[in-house]
Amino acid sequence: MNPFSIIWSAYLRWRHSKGFGVHSPFAFALVNDAVRPGIYGYYGYELINSVILLNQEESYPRINKDACLLLRLLVALAPQRLYIGGDDLYAFRAAAIAAGIPLFLPSETPPYPRKGDFLLIKGDTADWAETVTLLRKGVTVMTIDSPAGLKECVENAVERGTVFSGTRISLAVPREEMALVKYTMQF
Repeated sequence: MNPFSIIWSAYLRWRHSKGFGVHSPFAFALVNDAVRPGIYGYYGYELINSVILLNQEESYPRINKDACLLLRLLVALAPQRLYIGGDDLYAFRAAAIAAGIPLFLPSETPPYPRKGDFLLIKGDTADWAETVTLLRKGVTVMTIDSPAGLKECVENAVERGTVFSGTRISLAVPREEMALVKYTMQF
């Protein structure tokens, strides 16, 4: 791979994560309110920190960063319900509680997701075809540490809306009222 393309894509991820070059008003607001909100915090950060410390997690910084990002996205997007798939979900559960969003875990038999819901996939725990179906029905999907094939599937399944793709995290927000825009992002 060309080293200049690696440097250029890293620069674009950094630039988009600061809001530069993001032309969609919805996407710009999402970057400024949720992805990179500045140096203020949410009250839910304390709950997330206490839950992570209680579980004595070795990868504290990464899980804390991901759970805080989820909390900010839940507040900014205000989904009706949150569905989570994956392992080690206690920090993400705390983010849902802090945001006041009803939460459904894989062990439960929840109602089928519908437009306005949020699906978090951590790792390789999702049926790819089902995920594409949910995206096309208007469910927001976020992947964390998922295989490249699943990330690519999520990023390409959205027909209208916003897609943010990073090295570990992808976020697809279907919105019927807007054209498709894709941004590389440094989460």
